[in-house]
Amino acid sequence: MAAEMAQATSYETRIARSDGLIATLARASDYAIGQAHGTITLEHLLLALTEDEDAARVLISNSVDL
Repeated sequence: MAAEMAQATSYETRIARSDGLIATLARASDYAIGQAHGTITLEHLLLALTEDEDAARVLISNSVDL
């Protein structure tokens, strides 16, 4: 039962990985590693999103100052 729940709630089964998403996650990982952080945090992900053209448009349209 637990294995079935884990599989059903896994992000891999719910989120299609586009090339842009893969690149953004890789940049977030690179930022974390570059700062000698052991985990990828929201801050790393947000910084990586600012370099994604599609995500940057969404952030700007929601009044985020890039």
